Amino acid sequence: AAGDAEVRLLGAGVLLGVQVGNEVQSLSAADGALLYRLPAGGDAQQVTIGTLTLVRTDGTLYALDAVAALRWQAPATGLPAAPFPDGDDATPDVLLVPDERGFAHRDPATGVELGRSAVDGVPDGGIAVGVGPVVVHRTADRVLGYR
Repeated sequence: AAGDAEVRLLGAGVLLGVQVGNEVQSLSAADGALLYRLPAGGDAQQVTIGTLTLVRTDGTLYALDAVAALRWQAPATGLPAAPFPDGDDATPDVLLVPDERGFAHRDPATGVELGRSAVDGVPDGGIAVGVGPVVVHRTADRVLGYR
């Protein structure tokens, strides 16, 4: 790390993610090579879902593939958990992405918003998962359910 920058591991999966000061670095899990950089003004979050690495920083969720190519990006205040069935068998599973207007139902492959659970006041920094008709949002200090 350069100088006295604080280094924090964000996640280890398809890609390794570290926050070095005001930057997120995505590294190859095979050899540690730097593959992608993102600015990070505050605390960043990372989760791996299938072959996607999702990084949230500064109000934006970035979806990176296995070689750290940017697949899509969208507004976000937190992270989704595993894809969630969003309707019948013909409807693709979605990522429930927390944002300022509730939870966007996003296609994991494209990031396109396919639906929405409108909610006011979703806390920043949590992880959202669907459980039946409920969205469960877990933060560092609480767990909330939205119906």
